[in-house]
Amino acid sequence: MRNPIQFGDLIQPLDKNTFFNDVYGQTPVFLSGHNKRFSRLFSWSTYNQLLSMSSIWSEKTTKLVLHGRSISAEEYCRPVTDRNGYTSLQPYKRRVQENLSQGATLVLELAERLSPGLSEIADAFQVALGAP
Repeated sequence: MRNPIQFGDLIQPLDKNTFFNDVYGQTPVFLSGHNKRFSRLFSWSTYNQLLSMSSIWSEKTTKLVLHGRSISAEEYCRPVTDRNGYTSLQPYKRRVQENLSQGATLVLELAERLSPGLSEIADAFQVALGAP
């Protein structure tokens, strides 16, 4: 059994003191690393599996941001009829991928409990920050 990831692993090369004294609540930070840094926690395969769970994603649980601008749901979603007969917007994978290829950031609300690796990351942040 492997050791769970620790908060310090997530914020490398920063140490915890530097993070909490100079970054947290003050400024955004970009932490570079090799492209396989968190591959054991989250893979492209896992990402595709999550995004393919189309019935759980909507305009309320999926957000895209590009160059500091929230992209309107109409730009990456399509109307669908839900099981109760109501129309809602559901992300359209091709449009999501197009935005991601242009550098957009994808936010999947509450995804942290849909994947063991994301749960591990969320737990590390929860322990360090004292809140979910």
